[in-house]
Amino acid sequence: MSEWNILEGVRIQHLEPLRADPERYNKLKLFYITASHMSVPLADIVSIARSKNPDLLVEKVPGPK
Repeated sequence: MSEWNILEGVRIQHLEPLRADPERYNKLKLFYITASHMSVPLADIVSIARSKNPDLLVEKVPGPK
């Protein structure tokens, strides 16, 4: 789903505004995607979900007063 949202964002922000412009290929903005990979430690998440307090992931951190 996140890949779809990225592609939709590119379409809406970069392609649609120039759809009818005959010079659109010369006017397209540059779009960069980082090649970094973000891994999620699934074993840690499973252990939190199985704990006595699985809502640890959704608790809000108090903000400044």
